[in-house]
Order: sequence, then structure tokens, then C-alpha cells
Amino acid sequence: MSDHSINLELVYLSRQKNYGSVELRVFQLAKIIEQHTKGAVSVKLVTFPSKWRIRQLIWAMTRPKGSVLLFSKSCLKVLKPSILALCKRRGCQTIMDYVDGDLDNARDLAPDIHLACSFEAKEELERIISEKNVGVGENVGLLHHNTDTRLEHARVKPAKRLSPAYIGDLANTVHGAELDGLIRYVPFERATEISDVEKVIEDTNFHICVRNPNAKYKGNVRKPFTKGFLAAHVGAPVLAWRCDVEAHSFLGEDYPFYVDEPTPEAIVKTIDLARQSFGGPVWARALDRMEEIRQHVSNQQIAMSLVALLAKDEYRD
Repeated sequence: MSDHSINLELVYLSRQKNYGSVELRVFQLAKIIEQHTKGAVSVKLVTFPSKWRIRQLIWAMTRPKGSVLLFSKSCLKVLKPSILALCKRRGCQTIMDYVDGDLDNARDLAPDIHLACSFEAKEELERIISEKNVGVGENVGLLHHNTDTRLEHARVKPAKRLSPAYIGDLANTVHGAELDGLIRYVPFERATEISDVEKVIEDTNFHICVRNPNAKYKGNVRKPFTKGFLAAHVGAPVLAWRCDVEAHSFLGEDYPFYVDEPTPEAIVKTIDLARQSFGGPVWARALDRMEEIRQHVSNQQIAMSLVALLAKDEYRD
């Protein structure tokens, strides 16, 4: 990497500033980069005009030459290929951060880097780019999701018994009468719900990460293992579906608290197993695996991964 710092602009839609993806993958990512890159990257937050093509043209024409423009997921539906191409002609490096957005947008958009947030997304983006026959000029990078900096000091308190919780959009997990009273459900869709999450984390030590197989996502979506990352950060094992590619990639084949089917009945059985294992060697093995994940995707590692990605010769002039 060159001696001068990389000028990075994190681009987002102002109308989505209260969405969790903007809070975590723009505002907090900026702080993480500034904290951990030791001046290697200079970060600026920049809003993108969502309407009026002339405003978008002016925006693109005024981007500093040589800067790196990282467009957040919030820009996916309004960023036009022509605007992206103009930014590139202006001498800017361009990155599209899909997170859990529609990967099919990659068929029309041509940034320098299509940024995946999960192993599955990386594989899918590579497939889409290969079908475009673009040769050189479009690359795929991987940057795992950072954890919430507002929970930087949150940790599970020592307890004498199992306390399961699901933290997230309730529509995305498995429900059932069998689970009532067993699992504490905590909505976490917007940044404004952080206070409720903070209160529950200390008192829950087993995070449910089973996705609803019938959940409807708009477009070609590949979800990152964010719930697992949060659980690892606070020191709690997870209950996951064995066929979840991202969960399996991080937890490994021998992780003890899988369900083979995403059903209430299977979840109840695995909660019972976790309750019986609580505090014993099996539980300790699960905790060790979560600690490995925590170190692998710590916010410091995320910042260093981004620096390494931007420093690759094939992505820079």
C-alpha cells in the first residue's frame, strides 16, 4: 500500500439514516475504520441524492479524483449504471456494498468491487460477474459484517441456568406455540431499538439463529451471519440450523447445538440439550467456538480486512 492515506467516502441515502444497515454499515463502519486503521484510511460520510438525475450528475462530477466511493446498500435502488460509470471516469474507485440486498443488481451495475458480506454472497456475485463476460475491471471482495459498536462493552452475565433469546426481525425466525415461554423475543429492526437490546443481552446466554425458511426476501438475497457475530461478541453460544451455509461455515460440523430441520419441535429439543449441557464440557466447547468467531470477525479485523481489500493492486490505479 502507498504511504498516503486512502480517501474513502461512505455513501448513503439520508432518508434511510435510521435503518439498521446504514447505522451499522455506514456510520459505525466509519468509526471502526478511523479507530483501527491508524490513519491508513481517511473516512468521510456522504449523502447521495435519491431523486433528479441532474442532481446525481452534479454529485458525481464533484467527487474528488482518486477517492474511493463505497456505496451502501441503501443506494442500490437509486444508483444508475451511468452515474457509477461517470464516477469511474472521474478517476474514483467504486465499491458496491450489497450486505443483504438484491445481488441481481450486479447484472447492471459495474463497480470496481462488488462487495459481499457473506461466503454465499461472494460465491453468487462471482457467478453473476462471470456470466457478464466483463473480463477485467469488475472484482468481487468479501467483508464480513461488523458488530454494533453501541454494544462494544456488552457481555453476558454469569448465570446458573439457560436463558434463550432471539434478537432481530421476528418475521425472519421460526415461531410456534411450543416456543412460547422458552424463548425471549426481542425486535431489532431499527437503530432506535438498541436500548431494548442492551437490556436483554446481559440476561440471555443462548441466542437463537434459526431463520424462517418461508420468509420472503425481495430479490436474490444472501444473508450474513450477523446474529451469530453478535452472540460471539457478547459471549453466548447459538442455536443454528445445520443447513444454514453461513452458520455452518463458522460453527463447523462438530458444533453441538444444531437443528437438522427449522421447526419448533427441533428447536425445543435442542434447547433441552443446551439446558442439560449448560455449564458442562459440551457447553464449554460451544463457548470456545464462539470465541474463535469473535476473534475472526472482531471490528478490528473488519477494519484491517477493508484496508487489505483497498490496498490490492488490482483494485487501485
